[in-house]
Amino acid sequence: MRRNAIVQALVTERTAELTESRRQTENLLSQLPGMAFRCLADEKLTPLYISSGVLELTGYGPDDFLSGRICYEDLMDQDDRPIVNSTTLHAVALRQPFEIEYRLRHRDGGVKWVLDRGAGVFAADGRLQFIEGLAVDITQRKRGEADRIALERKLLESQKLESLGVLAGGIAHDFNNLLTTIMGNASLARLELGDSSPIQKNLRQIETTSLRAAELCQQMLAYSGKSRFVVERIDLSTLVEGTLPLLQLSLSHHAAFQLDLARHLPPVMADATQLRQIIMNLVMNASEAMGEKEGDIELATGLRHFGRGLLATAVNGAELPEGNYVFLRVADRGCGMSAETLARIFDPFFTTKFAGRGLGLAAVLGIVRSHQGALHVESEPGRGTTFTLLLPPTDGVIAMAAENRCLPCPGATPALSWSSTTRPACGKSPCRFSKKSASPSSSLPTGTRRSPTLSATRPATTSCSLT
Repeated sequence: MRRNAIVQALVTERTAELTESRRQTENLLSQLPGMAFRCLADEKLTPLYISSGVLELTGYGPDDFLSGRICYEDLMDQDDRPIVNSTTLHAVALRQPFEIEYRLRHRDGGVKWVLDRGAGVFAADGRLQFIEGLAVDITQRKRGEADRIALERKLLESQKLESLGVLAGGIAHDFNNLLTTIMGNASLARLELGDSSPIQKNLRQIETTSLRAAELCQQMLAYSGKSRFVVERIDLSTLVEGTLPLLQLSLSHHAAFQLDLARHLPPVMADATQLRQIIMNLVMNASEAMGEKEGDIELATGLRHFGRGLLATAVNGAELPEGNYVFLRVADRGCGMSAETLARIFDPFFTTKFAGRGLGLAAVLGIVRSHQGALHVESEPGRGTTFTLLLPPTDGVIAMAAENRCLPCPGATPALSWSSTTRPACGKSPCRFSKKSASPSSSLPTGTRRSPTLSATRPATTSCSLT
């Protein structure tokens, strides 16, 4: 009896020690920044022990995994799953520790990055018993790395553009001086020789070619931001309408303009000639992208709010404050561009055209930067391309966008009937141009047509259509 009592006391003491040891171990493991685990070395890595840290990592408790209700492997990203299993089993087979990163789906639907470190546990006879390790949430570190890489890429891009701008500006100035000498001497020679001279034609060709070369210099100066600007208050819609006859000449006979020009836009402070160059370059690119395909090229203007997310993806838009901007949108349904091409379209001398110079969009970018604007580009192969130019307004008309008020179009007459799809947000009847309207917009170039509906994104303005 006494011996049994001693044994019973020893068992009770050892049980208490084991319980306390387990409590201490569990407490220490719960303080770790992640999930401690022990699992079998099978294909599914069946769990034998999981610490309470799994709740924060996955949104599920340890019992969910130990009971088999939730399979940890099912939470892994399907692209990472085979890599995790093969890497783990290969390292264990070589009796080496493993370290692997993978994505994990949280219970709330979010995705976390996990760093998994562990090693195999072997018996005295060399037989593999378990796999033990620690899985740590590294999502914040991954985001920090992505932000750092994006910042470095932006810095390198800024330095590249600055270097190219300095180079282009220097070359353009020097070359322009040489062209001035060439054109001046050619003009003097023509005056001295008289109209009957057989070389008059050659001299005129020298002057014409020199003028074209001077235009190249102007494009290079525009890219470098060193062009001479005549800044004035400009209504973007009026500027587009005034440029339409010239645009029509460069338009492919397979394409037609679809206009959606807002009325009573706040003016922008800009150089009209430089803005026309932007419009011409974007329209010519859209026309060439259409090729032999028939379709419309959309020209739209308006005033709308641009948030931080869209500005961050726009060229030269990361430093602009979110808010209301006057915009010009040029969209086509042409061949589109791949991601590789899209990343280089603003590089000087980069072109996909057989006879292109690669300065058109580079000059556009220089003009946009000089006007403290931004340019957003969306493109997909086979689906077309959309360029959206953003310019800061100069007047307090921005408040109209918040009031959802419609302004009457010049020379417009109220529509006698409307449908629910064309009613403005304010509830008033939309405006239409009548055929007898005195508005200059009522006589648009051939091949031009207005959008028949109002744009729901610009409640402060109306989009008029010909009747």
